[in-house]
Amino acid sequence: MEYHRKIIGSSILVLLLIICVKLIAVIKDIILAYIFGLGKLTDAYFVAFQIPQTLIFLLGITILREMSSSIFSKTIELKQDRDLSILFSSIFNYALLTTVLVSLIGIILMPFIVKLLPISHYDDMDRLIVYLGRILFTMVITFGLSEYLGAVLNAFRNFFLPGFSTICANICMIVSLIMFAHKLSIASLAYGTTIGFLISCIIQFTYITSRKIFYKPFVIDFHFPLVREYIKKAIPFMIITSMSQICILVSYILSLNFGQGMASALSFAGKLNDIIINLFVLPFLTVLLPEFSRDTANNDTNTLKSHIRFGAEAIAVIVIFCTAFMIVCNQEIVQLLFMRGKFTLENAHITGNILFIYMIGLCFQAGYLYLVFIYLGIQKTSSLLFIGGTSYILNVVLQIILSHYFGVYGITAGISFASLIYFFVLLFTLKKNFISFSFFKQGRYILKIVGIIPFLIIVFIVGRKVLFTDENLKQSYLFVKLLILGGAGLFIYILCLIVLRIQIAIDLFNKIRYMFYAKNENTLH
Repeated sequence: MEYHRKIIGSSILVLLLIICVKLIAVIKDIILAYIFGLGKLTDAYFVAFQIPQTLIFLLGITILREMSSSIFSKTIELKQDRDLSILFSSIFNYALLTTVLVSLIGIILMPFIVKLLPISHYDDMDRLIVYLGRILFTMVITFGLSEYLGAVLNAFRNFFLPGFSTICANICMIVSLIMFAHKLSIASLAYGTTIGFLISCIIQFTYITSRKIFYKPFVIDFHFPLVREYIKKAIPFMIITSMSQICILVSYILSLNFGQGMASALSFAGKLNDIIINLFVLPFLTVLLPEFSRDTANNDTNTLKSHIRFGAEAIAVIVIFCTAFMIVCNQEIVQLLFMRGKFTLENAHITGNILFIYMIGLCFQAGYLYLVFIYLGIQKTSSLLFIGGTSYILNVVLQIILSHYFGVYGITAGISFASLIYFFVLLFTLKKNFISFSFFKQGRYILKIVGIIPFLIIVFIVGRKVLFTDENLKQSYLFVKLLILGGAGLFIYILCLIVLRIQIAIDLFNKIRYMFYAKNENTLH
């Protein structure tokens, strides 16, 4: 229980930081939607952003975060302090040299890269994507290294600085949009993105090299055992994460074939979907991943199972509620956040429908992400290669087939259905090959939580019909009514969890009751 409290405490810190990061990111998207709406400019930006983003994954730069947290945590746990400097410096220096070279090549070859993409070319979209892509290609350097540095800090149980540096990056984007959008148009966001990630990288690197690890600028030692172990375990995960980004790029390219603004609608809805993952899943994963690695290093299987079960129940409790709420109120949420300026009611309707389909697959997306982090924690990344590769190929195939019949909505349906398949394959593989467990014994509480979904959706549907009788509500009234509906639904949901004897809800209820009685006693004294 003491261990669980530490996890919850660290997760709350990470959660608060992520809330700040996502709040600022949502403000950035609101400003972007207000200034440009859904159209050619935003489509071009999202496609141009995704090209270097995909390349980052293809190069294996982004796996630096997941793999580094695992490997560094294990090294720290085994008291191998002398090796940290060589390990950190070798990986950082190699990543820096590789990304600088690739970034320069990408900037030069950007016109050729865009011509290779099967884009439905309208107006001067090609030239706009090339222009924005050249600005954003420095992300290959700064974004990847920032992820790596953040993972190293997490291994030292420093969760504040990575979040703070990301907040600085997003503030830079907002300032650039507000100050220079009238002069530079959509390029203002591209410049802000580039400078923001550079600032994030500098903040973290300065802290690590001055406080934690001695940096050796001329060391790249591939023969060092820890570096070799790192590379060996990173390659399978690199392939999988690369394929995930290719799927995203494919979805943007396919959406361009259905008219202006579709790629932007897909991006805005996807970001709302990601908010739930980033707010309620990643805080636990960020804290649990180093602990999974320590349990594995100590060969403590029973403790590992206990921690996995605890994390799964905590994530399920939160994600189930968010899924039900956003399935029912997707239109109102999109209108509240984005419907102002050039973002019209029609734009909100399209984005809300896409969000609805994303929400159908949200539970499975959160589930497979949690399972991937378990595989990383127990360092069984090679198993992800075949499973993930097959799932992402299926993802692309489903996107292409379903988009042919259902347009941009088919793209989202393909993504959600592929998430379902990926989740179950990962789950059964984990059970069969690595960690033996019973679905009905260890997973009975999760099954109870999932069973609440139909009832909770009915509650929200009834509440929505009662509260939202006027389609033309002002933003302030819309917010208040969403708050009332969400609060009432949350109260009913917690009661259901308590009735079903879900321990996390009972602990929360007891803590609130204890605080209430303690406050009354202090008042009486």
